[in-house]
Amino acid sequence: ELGGQLLRIFNPIENYPGLRTENGAELARLFTASLDNPSPVVITGVAVSSINFADRILSLSNGETISAGAIVLATGVSRRRLGVPGEAEFLGRGVLESGVGQRNECKNKRVVIVGGGDAAAEEAMFLTKFAEKVYLIHRRDELRATKCIQERCFDNSKIELKWSRTIREVKG
Repeated sequence: ELGGQLLRIFNPIENYPGLRTENGAELARLFTASLDNPSPVVITGVAVSSINFADRILSLSNGETISAGAIVLATGVSRRRLGVPGEAEFLGRGVLESGVGQRNECKNKRVVIVGGGDAAAEEAMFLTKFAEKVYLIHRRDELRATKCIQERCFDNSKIELKWSRTIREVKG
C-alpha cells in the first residue's frame, strides 16, 4: 500500500536536470507552465492504495480510479527527529525544520546538519550560500548520498564533515 497524498512535491533544489528552483512550489509552477493543458487536476487528501504500472491506473483510498498517460512518483522527504534532550525545547529557536525554508535564520552563522543521505548533503550544500560554516555530522564513516552529491560536499570548503559521531544533546 502506498500512503500519503497523491500529489506532493519535495524541494529538489538542483536534482531535476535543467531546472534550478528555490522550493517545491516554484518547481510545480514551472512544471505546470510547461504543460499543453495549463490546468492540471490536483487531488489532495486521499491516499494512493495501489498502482497498475502496466496500464497506468491509480486506485485511490476513496474507491476512485484514475487513468494516466504517465505516472510520476514524488515521495518527498520525512524529517526525522534525533530524540535527544533539548531538541524539542529548542525547535524553532535554533533547531530548524528546513534549511531551505528557514535559510534567513542561518545567515552568517555556523550551522549543523545531521545525516548522511542525499537530503542532508543537499541541505548542507544549499546552506553554504548563507551560512558562515556548515558542519555535516554523520554517524558512519561514509555518506550514503549519491556519489555526485558526495563529491560536491567534499569539494565545498564551507562544509566540514564530522564522521562517526552522534548528537547526544542540544543545549541553548
